[in-house]
Amino acid sequence: MLVTQRQQRILHNVREHAGASVEDLSSALGVSPATIRRDLVRLEEMGLIRRVRGGAMPLAQDGVLPLPESREGHRAQEKRRIGAAAAAMVKDDSVIIIDAGTTTKQMVHHLAARRGLTVITRDLRIALALAQYPHIHCVFLGGSVRRSASTAGTLVLRFLQQFHADQVFLGALGISLEEGIWTSDLEESLVKLESMRRSQQCVILADSTKLGRSGGALVAPVSEMDVLVTDMEADPQVVEQLTRWGVTVVRA
Repeated sequence: MLVTQRQQRILHNVREHAGASVEDLSSALGVSPATIRRDLVRLEEMGLIRRVRGGAMPLAQDGVLPLPESREGHRAQEKRRIGAAAAAMVKDDSVIIIDAGTTTKQMVHHLAARRGLTVITRDLRIALALAQYPHIHCVFLGGSVRRSASTAGTLVLRFLQQFHADQVFLGALGISLEEGIWTSDLEESLVKLESMRRSQQCVILADSTKLGRSGGALVAPVSEMDVLVTDMEADPQVVEQLTRWGVTVVRA
């Protein structure tokens, strides 16, 4: 394979999945991690990606992540299990915030049996999916609409300040033990942080590829989350450290 062809495949992988680790890229392309790192350096020099610890994140021309439809197929089984496990934590007659994202969206149909439930979300796709359940009260947070069919900005922050929730379920682009919870950009980080502040319990939904990844915009230190819902491939050392710090780790 020519180097340029390999770099094109790396770029496609990083953009399609909103980020990729050196380990995953090495396995997918059948080359050494050292080769992947050299390619990432070159792609960053070309202004096409941003290198982060352990991998890379996309640097889209319009400054936004790939569309959700292009990310939903990535680790789909893990996302479904994580969504089901997170939904099992929701009780009847509670108020919850479900953040925008392809993993949090997997919670929706598992909430159908809940009664007296109020769901606050800024994800239009999640709101429309919840609309089929008339017994669930869904509140949509209006604001500046992003390409991802979610809202962000000052209006969303103001709307959030009107609520107190029992739980918030957040997605993340990365979770670094040293630095904290990461997302794509500053607007996203502000909304996630305010959602955490308005909730009694913070639950992060993130598959194992997000653990150890950093880059983008920092939301909060890991000490601010109460529960991490991830998959069975999660690094045991990371799980052990989080547990020591008082974070409940659920592996689905």
